Amino acid sequence: MGLYAGLSEQVMNHYIRSNNPGLRFLLAYWKKYCQLDPWHTDWARRYIRIQNGIRRGQTLYLEGDHHKKVYFVTQGMLARVRYNDKRKRQLLSVALPGMALMCTDHLYSHTPSKGDIVVLRPRTVVVDIPYQAIVAFNQQEPQLNTLLNILTNKKKKQITTLSRILHETDPFVRHRLFAHDMPDLQALLTQIEQAELLCISRKTVQRSQYYLLTGRKSQH
Repeated sequence: MGLYAGLSEQVMNHYIRSNNPGLRFLLAYWKKYCQLDPWHTDWARRYIRIQNGIRRGQTLYLEGDHHKKVYFVTQGMLARVRYNDKRKRQLLSVALPGMALMCTDHLYSHTPSKGDIVVLRPRTVVVDIPYQAIVAFNQQEPQLNTLLNILTNKKKKQITTLSRILHETDPFVRHRLFAHDMPDLQALLTQIEQAELLCISRKTVQRSQYYLLTGRKSQH
């Protein structure tokens, strides 16, 4: 098998058409950060898998599973979530188009990530990239590491910002910090999702949004 020796048949069981929108989004995104050769397009067509039109609420990864994939979003939204004893949901992080969630903390970890990975928006499109397909080639093809590092850094930046916001003990101020520091997420998430991400009540989100719109605190 030459170049592809050592990769499982499961990883190599398909070949995506070059005009696939998910593939084209991934390649266009990747090209922003490094020069790509025809080899990289061939690699992507051979190894990635496109999940089109995934329904809202579908689970891609359950905490504890031993899947090893990068879930790269090209349309819609994913989230990493956990549930408390009363099945109340908490959003741990969110992936918008151009972001990704992984099944472990990093590429060479064998410890499954905490939390499930679920779909937040209807008709979400996700590119699945098996770890095995990256590890097999990243030493001779540094562009693979470039792609993974960009995705990892985006995730870390979001988690670091969220962690700082969550250290604010006043729920009302916490949401105002969120709106100031993460305006894209504040604009895209529903009130319930914002409450789940910030560990505050929906009522607090409503009060804060009213203040942001009017400059006055709600009396209710």
